[in-house]
Amino acid sequence: MRGAWMFGLVFFVCAQAAWGEVVDRIVAVVNGEIITWSELEAETNRFLAQAGPNALDEASARKAVLDSLINDLLVRQEAERLQVTVSDSDVENALREFKTRRRLSDAEFEHGLTLQGITLEEFKKQLRSDLMRRRILGFMVQRKVVVTDEEIQAYYDAHAQQFRSGRHLTVQLVVLPSQEDAAKVAAAVHQGDITMDQAVREYSIGPRQDDGVMEVAWQDLDGTWRQALSGLSEGQVSAPFLVQGKWVVVRLVRERTTDEDGGIDAVREEIREILARPKLEERFQEYMASLRAKALIDVRL
Repeated sequence: MRGAWMFGLVFFVCAQAAWGEVVDRIVAVVNGEIITWSELEAETNRFLAQAGPNALDEASARKAVLDSLINDLLVRQEAERLQVTVSDSDVENALREFKTRRRLSDAEFEHGLTLQGITLEEFKKQLRSDLMRRRILGFMVQRKVVVTDEEIQAYYDAHAQQFRSGRHLTVQLVVLPSQEDAAKVAAAVHQGDITMDQAVREYSIGPRQDDGVMEVAWQDLDGTWRQALSGLSEGQVSAPFLVQGKWVVVRLVRERTTDEDGGIDAVREEIREILARPKLEERFQEYMASLRAKALIDVRL
């Protein structure tokens, strides 16, 4: 009897191992290093959740994500070859510089993360990736990324309203896990069945401090938030909209405009960064193309 029990246990363990091999198969080999199905599925699910209803179909998304994972692996391999590293202190220094350039307090920065639907760790991960890219390019790319004073002045002049006046909003937001939940809450608030304060306390999976009320600057909002808030009068509630895989309903509590003109010198480095990013990305993509051409890549998807 004991032998039968042991056989059953061994069979179960072996069956699990066999199943694990099927589920977690290799989907790509990059210069001898593997990418597994479980890695690909985890990143694909995250991508689809963040993209929402306008996402690619699942097969196309999976292919795009695999391409990104291959690039990430090539970057890491190249960093090891060049002995390029990014330390935790490098990331912390970059974070402090980011907040200083944008004149953000810790509270304003945290509010910004909340509005974008990302965590501090996710933001730091992106900072680390950006630093790594810049350092590798510094080693290998001959054509440096240059932003001229003339380009900075032209951008400043074209976005004068953004930099010369401060549009500040007080908003109250409810964060919900699904579009259906968000639609129900928005309808209940519109009909007067519940208040926004009640919606935050009872349903929100986002920040509940101060009943979800926070101060934001218009210039810090991305297009999704601006579209949701445009046309709202004080007291009105937006339709549900998607932010990083979560659904948000926002009420405009108050709006005020203040004149804040610190001149171009106050925002010069911020504009330089805005203009440098697409140039840096173009150089990096050229470099990635050369890395891929030399790499041994076996895709088994």
